Amino acid sequence: MVKVYTREDLAALTADDTDLAIAFSAQDYITVASDDEQYVYQSISDINRYGTFLFKNRKSLGYNAGFTVTWKGKWILSLL
Repeated sequence: MVKVYTREDLAALTADDTDLAIAFSAQDYITVASDDEQYVYQSISDINRYGTFLFKNRKSLGYNAGFTVTWKGKWILSLL
């Protein structure tokens, strides 16, 4: 299975599944592989932006396999 996980600080949510600007590192993939209170952090540059993640799993080229996402995350609001 091919995994392509990306993230980015966006002003608006995307309308398609184009990869985001920051690719997950090898350590990021390890961090999100299990439910163990470990998180990949995405900062935002402005309160009007979205910390966005895109998770793609493919069994083979041209075929997208379904998968289940469970969001277990944290958010931090700090006043600038």
